[in-house]
Amino acid sequence: SVRRWTKTHDPAQIAEMGRYLGKISASYDEYGVCLLRSIFLFLEARDVKGAMAALKRCKKISDGAWRYSLGFLHAYRGDLRKAIQEYRNAMMLPIEPPVIAEVEEFICWVLDVEPNKYQLHYCLGFLNWKVKEDKVQTIKDFETFLSLGRKEEFTIERELAAKWISEIQAES
Repeated sequence: SVRRWTKTHDPAQIAEMGRYLGKISASYDEYGVCLLRSIFLFLEARDVKGAMAALKRCKKISDGAWRYSLGFLHAYRGDLRKAIQEYRNAMMLPIEPPVIAEVEEFICWVLDVEPNKYQLHYCLGFLNWKVKEDKVQTIKDFETFLSLGRKEEFTIERELAAKWISEIQAES
């Protein structure tokens, strides 16, 4: 149902995920179930705290997917320092090839439905720069981040984004 939801963004798929998860004990710690539970909690009610708790049960798993998800949740709630820290941790772990594209698509979907979460453009910039090595898209993402919101929000990240744009342009 997650795969179907990513194609259709149909709320009925979220409900189906909930029915599936309702049949599984809350204490069941299988990795895929924890990932699914975190996605469900976020999609169903934007329960960031619950989604983070589900992901933190994955601490012993050496796969980057849960860390990318945790990084997203930190960014969503406005803690970009912790978000980037999680992305850096995720980059040191193995991941399935489609994960980065899925992370990027999910962030773009959230931005479509919640444009006020403009800080997610900063995360897209970081992922495009450090993970995908797409410097053109990185600059676009960081410039979009810098153009939105109030200048007194995310001041450190605004300075970093501007500095990184300059560094990337100097390399080209």
